Amino acid sequence: MTADSVLVRLVRSSDHVTTFAVGQFLVQDRYDVAVVKYDTVELYALEPDTLRLQHLVRQCFFAPIARVYAFPLRDQDVSVFDDVDDFDVDDVAHGDDAAAGADADRDDKENVGAYLKRCAWRGTDFLAMTSENGFLDLLALVQDPTSGKVKFVPVKTVMLSTKHTAFDHRDLGSHLSVHAGTRDIAIAAFQDTLRVLSVPSPSSYLVRGAADPVEHDVDLGALVIWHLFHLQSYTFAPKNHLVAVGYRDVTKQAVAALVERTEQGMTTYVLPFDAGTPTITAAFPLPFRHDACCIVTENEVLLVTVSDMTNGNVNLARSRLNATGLVCSSCPIPDRITPYVYLLTDHGDLVQWRPDQPECRRVQRLNVHDAQLAYLGRDVLEGIQVDVLLAMSPVSDWHMLLIGDAVAHTIPVSTTISPVSHAIAHQSQLLAASGDTLTQVISEMDFLVESESSSDFEGLDHLFALDDLVVLAYSTETVVLQLQDGELRAAAGAPWRLDATTLAFFAHGNVTYQVLADEIRGQSTTSLEQRAWRPDAGITIVKATPGAAGLVVLLHAGTEHRVVIIDFDLPPGATVTGAPLAAPPTCVAVCGDMVLVGNYDAQVVVVAGKDAPPPNPIALGGVARIPNSLLVHLDRILIGCRDGTLVVADDVSHAVVAHVAVGVGPLALVAAHGRAWCVSDSRLFEIVIRGGRVRAVRVHVGAAHVAPFVDGALIVVAPDRLVVGRVGDGVVVRKHAVRNMPSVTRLLAMDDVALACHAKPRKSLIQVLDDAWYPVSDLTLDQYVMCWQVWSMPSQSAKILVGTASVQNQRITGGQFLVYQLQHNSLALDPKPYRSHQFQFPVRALVPLSKMRFVAAVGNTIMVHALDTVSKSIVAVSDFAVRTTITCLAANDAWIAVGTIRDSVMLLRVDASGRNLELVGADRLARHVLDVVWWQGMIVGCDRQGSVFGLEHDPHSEIHALKTRFDVRLGHQVVNVVVVPSTNDDGDSRDRVCAVTATGAMYELALTSEPALVEVQDTMATRSYMRVRCPFQPRAKTLDMALLDQYEGDRSEVLEALDRWRV
Repeated sequence: MTADSVLVRLVRSSDHVTTFAVGQFLVQDRYDVAVVKYDTVELYALEPDTLRLQHLVRQCFFAPIARVYAFPLRDQDVSVFDDVDDFDVDDVAHGDDAAAGADADRDDKENVGAYLKRCAWRGTDFLAMTSENGFLDLLALVQDPTSGKVKFVPVKTVMLSTKHTAFDHRDLGSHLSVHAGTRDIAIAAFQDTLRVLSVPSPSSYLVRGAADPVEHDVDLGALVIWHLFHLQSYTFAPKNHLVAVGYRDVTKQAVAALVERTEQGMTTYVLPFDAGTPTITAAFPLPFRHDACCIVTENEVLLVTVSDMTNGNVNLARSRLNATGLVCSSCPIPDRITPYVYLLTDHGDLVQWRPDQPECRRVQRLNVHDAQLAYLGRDVLEGIQVDVLLAMSPVSDWHMLLIGDAVAHTIPVSTTISPVSHAIAHQSQLLAASGDTLTQVISEMDFLVESESSSDFEGLDHLFALDDLVVLAYSTETVVLQLQDGELRAAAGAPWRLDATTLAFFAHGNVTYQVLADEIRGQSTTSLEQRAWRPDAGITIVKATPGAAGLVVLLHAGTEHRVVIIDFDLPPGATVTGAPLAAPPTCVAVCGDMVLVGNYDAQVVVVAGKDAPPPNPIALGGVARIPNSLLVHLDRILIGCRDGTLVVADDVSHAVVAHVAVGVGPLALVAAHGRAWCVSDSRLFEIVIRGGRVRAVRVHVGAAHVAPFVDGALIVVAPDRLVVGRVGDGVVVRKHAVRNMPSVTRLLAMDDVALACHAKPRKSLIQVLDDAWYPVSDLTLDQYVMCWQVWSMPSQSAKILVGTASVQNQRITGGQFLVYQLQHNSLALDPKPYRSHQFQFPVRALVPLSKMRFVAAVGNTIMVHALDTVSKSIVAVSDFAVRTTITCLAANDAWIAVGTIRDSVMLLRVDASGRNLELVGADRLARHVLDVVWWQGMIVGCDRQGSVFGLEHDPHSEIHALKTRFDVRLGHQVVNVVVVPSTNDDGDSRDRVCAVTATGAMYELALTSEPALVEVQDTMATRSYMRVRCPFQPRAKTLDMALLDQYEGDRSEVLEALDRWRV
């Protein structure tokens, strides 16, 4: 790596980030990030030892948040609280409560002061926040010193008045700035209005019963405010400087306005920039210069001092901006010493600006778009000082960056999400529960870039690729490129028309055709003979495609539209009649002997031969679903609509079989190398048709057009680049918030629905979720749900087997079996279940054994029970006791794997009668097993120490000793081991086993004969999705993979660096 190395750690955000604030909330030498996502504030803390970005707390305000700002509360300020009352942080409502809790926030704010005194040693920063409901809120982050629980606590609420302004109160929150010393709060509307809120002392905001701050309106004239900030000054003297950077419509000039506050009042100075000054993209204060700020334009960085603004000096210090794109975020180092600033453009160029340098230094090109930078701290990596930054983007992944001026090893920085409580397999995908969020992990495609070139492709209408030719069709011209020596260059001597747009470009036999609005040109690849067919005067070619009997051409003349067939030889002067079309056509495709034509009536018309009656048109189900593109793929007709919907019809019956919502923009379809692709909203998808199901799998590349290229590659064109690459396997993650359920503790999947459970000691809520993750029914139990399973009965009606625990006075007093029936028509659970008698211990595990019997673990006893459909009761059949508590069960025909808290895994077998159990094998190691599954004839389990192990037994041997096949340490406690059914490209079934940790990491296991390796597949949530290759023979030492989430290279180098990092 070079001296400008950047260490990148991928962090995926669940929602769009609208704004954020940085402060020292928990520790004094690290900066934490408060992230705003529409109406919710979330706090992420950086752990100083492991550099993990940990999600701590979230709070919803039920109104869109406009701006948020962090400012310090000094320790001496907290002494204003004289009384210490009994105040429980749990009594303060926060964002996970209902709307009534939000009202309690404001009612309880007067009691917060006493609690803040007790917690001030843990946090000194506050958040000032404006929302679109017209309030200015001050929040403190408090952490209980006993329980460690972290919460946002509202401290002060000020309603923003609308006097002296004609603008609505929502406009007042467009800009927000807080002075670090005096605590003056500046609030500005988007235009003309600036208001300063001041208090007698910095702690007046927090004093119980103190008066509201005094409001001062500042007249800036007709000014559109772009940026608002205070210059960095930490003195408590009343003098401070406020800078507003904006634009005046009247004079067409960018200006910088300085508001100087003294004891005598406020004075305003205005510095107008030259009329030719490029657009200002960023402006911010400088921690190392209390009398200056930085203003960034499209191509320069300006240093503006207080003296410049008060004296009207326009001869400013300038540095050339060496970057692509416009600066969208800045990141000064807040230590008041470091004399440089990081700037990030919307294209991902990271640069470093120093006031004494004539040009900015380009650090790295990152794969982020429209990101915001946050400074998290400074560390030492192998003796080299590095800055720790976080790049947060609303449209791409988050990145954590370690930036140094010397060589650095690429060791990933671990990140955690809220603890994962449960994970299951659901329709060939993984489903994990984390708080109130369900996370889907499904198959995804990675785009492996082979070559890339940057250029301006704005205005491109169509992209065609044929062999080694690439045709770029613009509205008034055509550009033809050819692959020469591995590079795309302008095709020399191309026999094609370049002065008009190309409507289609394809080959049939040994002839290549170019379709334009006024002619169709053809050239033989063998004889180089050229021919052209032109329609009669007044007739325009709309679309064309090769068919079975000739070229299928759509023609337009006035109000008439026709589809005609032209011979492949393009005979000159041929007269055509064809079939008339009732509506203007939009696209055309050929399906056997029939022609499919999409039109503006939201239909696909099927044009048959002369002797065949015309079939009925394919209705797309809505006037907005105008077909934009047609493709016949795998006995299906794929119809891409302009509203982003993919409609799938049978190619024989023409009946619509599926509607798939892919995007919101027009859908363009293309076939490439036996696979179907579509582009919508600048995203590339593969259309997968398996087992009667159709889904669109997103590929990780932004694209506006796509076409097949040579040797199985794809060529993708975005507005700013052209990329050639291939598609490989990967994963994609989708998150769904479960409505009206604050925290999911258990999950269950069956057919097209899923069940989610929120369990509390004395009450559990079970919800049935449809395929859109919306609850359609719920059921409340007066017991704690410990485990559950799907059980299909002889009538094939779905039944849910539930094991519970009874809790009284915070003590578990017993458990019970319940069997619920799920009504398919209403997706509701029968409120009158089968019930067993009460047991002395809770039910910890359940597994179906046959159509009428199941096995359950109660305490240290394994019980076989049967269902009596006559008396609608559960009857005992037999039991088998072991010497330690049972934690989990897994069945494979007559074999039952039993996990325990001390004796690892035991193997039991059900006898021929189906009634009795016998112990036939056990693992010799002492493990606290959390979960077990059967996979490829093996028992795969996980333990509390963070290991995943495989045990093998020989079912044909009389002595069934369990032999360890592999033992891999994952570094984090594994919550579940899940077998996910899947199908490969050849249609063969291939089950894969995934391990899910409490921190959100997902591992896929694969058996090989190689040593244990870690192969990174992709990123999910805020952790990495990995594939772990497990050896056939056990190893003496297991591999610690906690910090090897995302490394691609020599493992030995990283292990050595890892040891040095830990020291």
